[in-house]
Amino acid sequence: MTLTITTCPARSLIGELAMRSDAFRRMWDKQDVHTYTKGTKRFLHPAVGELALTHETPALPGDDELSIAVYNAEPGTPAADALKLLASWAATQNQETTAAPAASEH
Repeated sequence: MTLTITTCPARSLIGELAMRSDAFRRMWDKQDVHTYTKGTKRFLHPAVGELALTHETPALPGDDELSIAVYNAEPGTPAADALKLLASWAATQNQETTAAPAASEH
């Protein structure tokens, strides 16, 4: 896998680090990148707190650089309960939005 940095601030930072550190320059030149295709990630949600979700990121056929990340909560875990709560809250918000009359209808 080759890393391509396209943003100017990132490009500037990489250049500065490479100029100041031989060790960084050697590591950057090797581009020894490990892709995590499955595991557990932790998220901190402002409403429900910490969510520990399993993830899998399979490559999609036909494009080595295209993938999709799938996150899931194990059944019976606090994360599963938190996702159910968020889904319920989102559904309630959607119902309120669609049920509210438009400003032009008043």
